[in-house]
Amino acid sequence: MFDDEAVGHCCLWLKDYAHGRASAGYAIAPSSRKRGYAADALIALTEFAWTLPGLSRVELFIEPGNTGSLRTADRAAYVRERVLAEHQEIGGIRRDMVLFTAVRPTS
Repeated sequence: MFDDEAVGHCCLWLKDYAHGRASAGYAIAPSSRKRGYAADALIALTEFAWTLPGLSRVELFIEPGNTGSLRTADRAAYVRERVLAEHQEIGGIRRDMVLFTAVRPTS
């Protein structure tokens, strides 16, 4: 059964599009987590990203302790590249981020 209540959102940021890169993000309401919605949204968003000419890489930046999001990246077939020390400021504190990537499929 469907209703008109959103369970979350996902975004594709194109700030580095001229360099062939984009970053993705997603958030799911606590009441709708652990149902695969984030992975499904990320997979769909990534498939959309490959329709953009010149885009070759989509990046995710995830806090190391965010186990749900780390699992989502794995389920969406993103590859863990490395930890970026003090990469992003959140709430006034510099935080480490795990960099995951998807690279345009070659075919």
